[in-house]
Amino acid sequence: MTGASSVRDRPKIRRISDELWKAYSPTTIADARVADSVIGKAEAHRLAKRISDAIAVLEAADNIQTDSEALNRLGLMLLADEQYDAAADTFDRSVDLYAHHLAKTLSNRAVLAIYLRDWPSAIRDAEKATRISPTTAHGWVNLLFSLGRAQKDEAFRETLDRMVVEYPKWNEDTVLISRLREDALSALSHNEQLRADFRALVET
Repeated sequence: MTGASSVRDRPKIRRISDELWKAYSPTTIADARVADSVIGKAEAHRLAKRISDAIAVLEAADNIQTDSEALNRLGLMLLADEQYDAAADTFDRSVDLYAHHLAKTLSNRAVLAIYLRDWPSAIRDAEKATRISPTTAHGWVNLLFSLGRAQKDEAFRETLDRMVVEYPKWNEDTVLISRLREDALSALSHNEQLRADFRALVET
């Protein structure tokens, strides 16, 4: 964690009000995915003031490592139980997971724009995906492909330079390399020099 003070130094919250739970934890018993879902069961324990049981239910969930909302709920339970460091770590994991899923969704919407040949929209969404999650391979491929098709050669080179810096292990990502060779390269038929430079980079 970064910042001037440690999580342990922050003021303790003795009780989380119902208003705070509603504001930051919108899924309640009434609108849970299903009443007997993991989140629903955890919420039932919270309402009964059995926070440790709520934490146990969430930590034992099969999807706790892949569901950002479940992690977010676990973070809130840990906060209510005054486990501040554990809550901070859990919120960090939730944010990272949410960012990854958001980047994938933006990248998929960029694919739709590519099918429609709407290059500005494809570039916008794919660029957002790479900013949010630089290790999402499809974001880079869709961005470079769209820039190539739009014949924005300077932006293509700048994006390639940014990818190498922001995703240092890009050349170890077999999915990324394969898609760059198959898709992004095909978008550069209008510029033989850029195509040759790009091929040299991705085929070394």
